[in-house]
Amino acid sequence: MKIILQAIIGSLLIHLIYIVYTVIGGYIKTKYYTPDISSTWDNVEVLQNEVAFGMVGSPFFYVFSFLRVAVICAILIFSYEKLIKKKVSF
Repeated sequence: MKIILQAIIGSLLIHLIYIVYTVIGGYIKTKYYTPDISSTWDNVEVLQNEVAFGMVGSPFFYVFSFLRVAVICAILIFSYEKLIKKKVSF
């Protein structure tokens, strides 16, 4: 039960780090974006009337991603504990 709880916490931390990294990266790109109006002035194209931020994905993708990372974390924790116990017994 301890390994399962550690694996869930590890998966949660990995997903939180990924989300925070993505948000901060998007914020920095948005903050320092400078449009090049002078070179695009001559090249007029039809522009969209709507803007959408973010992405739409299936909620099942996030659940399965969380579970897959939790299983990988559990395997790594279990393997690490077996290696430590094996080294201590010598």
